[in-house]
Parts: sequence; C-alpha cells; structure tokens
Amino acid sequence: MRLLPVLIVLAAGAGAGAAFYFTTPGKPRPDLCGASRDFLADPLAVAASGDAEGQVQAAWRHLNTIGPVPHDPARARALFQAAADAGHDEGDFGLGWIHSRGLGVPRDVALANSHFRAAADRGNACAAYSLARNLERGRGGPTDRTSAIHYYQIARPTNLKAWLPLARLMLDSLHPETFQPRQGILLLIETAEQGEPAAQFFLAQSRLNGHATQWNPRSGL
Repeated sequence: MRLLPVLIVLAAGAGAGAAFYFTTPGKPRPDLCGASRDFLADPLAVAASGDAEGQVQAAWRHLNTIGPVPHDPARARALFQAAADAGHDEGDFGLGWIHSRGLGVPRDVALANSHFRAAADRGNACAAYSLARNLERGRGGPTDRTSAIHYYQIARPTNLKAWLPLARLMLDSLHPETFQPRQGILLLIETAEQGEPAAQFFLAQSRLNGHATQWNPRSGL
C-alpha cells in the first residue's frame, strides 16, 4: 500500500530568525541553534577583544539594528567571518544567513549552503534546518532528500519546526530511497502531540485511511 505524498504548506521561514537572539541582558537567550549561551550586555566591546561569541552577537545586532548599533551588513559579515575562522559554528550560520538573503551581498544560495553545512556539521541546529530545507527543495544545488533527512535530524532536538518536514519526507512513498513509514508515523504523532496543527491534520488523514494503524508500532491507535 502506498502512502499519498503529503501536501502540506509549511512556514516560509528558513531557520531561526536573528531577532530572537536578543532578550534580557545577562540572561540565557532562547537559542534554537543547539547551544546555551549568555546574552552579552556589550557584545561590541567583547568582539573588539577578538572573542568569537562577542563577534556573533555583535554581528546579529548590526543586522537587526539592536539599540544604538547601526544597521551594517558589511560589518556583520566581517564579524561572522572572524567568528567562523575561529571555529564558531554560529559564525558560519550567520554567513549563510547573509548570503541566502543577499544582505549587502549578491544572493548566493549555493555559497549559503556551504556555510550552513559547515555550521550544521558542528551541531548548529539553525544551520541544519536551513540547509535541510534548501536540500529538500533543490535550492543552491540538486535536490538531495537523503541529506535533507540527515540535517533535519540534527535540527530536530532543539527546533520543533524540523519535525513536520522530516516526517513528511519519511512518509512520502513516491521516493522509496527515503521512505521510512514507521519512523515517520511516530514522528508525526510526536509532532501532533506538540500542538502542531498541520501535523494533527495529516495524522487525522492517516488514521482515516488506515496508514497510522498500519505503520504505527504503538498500540491503541
């Protein structure tokens, strides 16, 4: 029996927006990128000392015009590059963000993907999610569903937005190379239980046509 491809429109955001990085000075920020980092009250001063964490936080401020910091994509790019050169995963994520959107540079999704991959391979969930979306859709290179699944799985522990597209890829029977129905149904159930409306809708459809029962190892469905 073949599962129908999932026809669900997902949100257009490509990973975590830079704006959410800035909350209350001195408190941990709600970082979906997979690391727990403290908000720096004066990241520009810290960045001036060559500190990579200060550089990425200062760079986001320059992109978002936080407080008195002027909007300066070129300065942000330089700070992200310095942080990336020092091995900071968010430096590469920031460079990917800039190139994927053409912020002060020509838009280059292929180059963005190379930065997203460098960050994702060091565990950055935001970069993994952004890269997975591009790989799934063939943005900046050929479509690669297998790699998309891999990077969605990296993003999944800290980014709920990765759950539904990951489940969708696993449940698309038109692509047998990535068809993983048992894992997909379980993930779909978990996503629905988190309150995701699109997952709840698709899970209801799966129950109606018997797929949820067929492929779900849980009892009682």
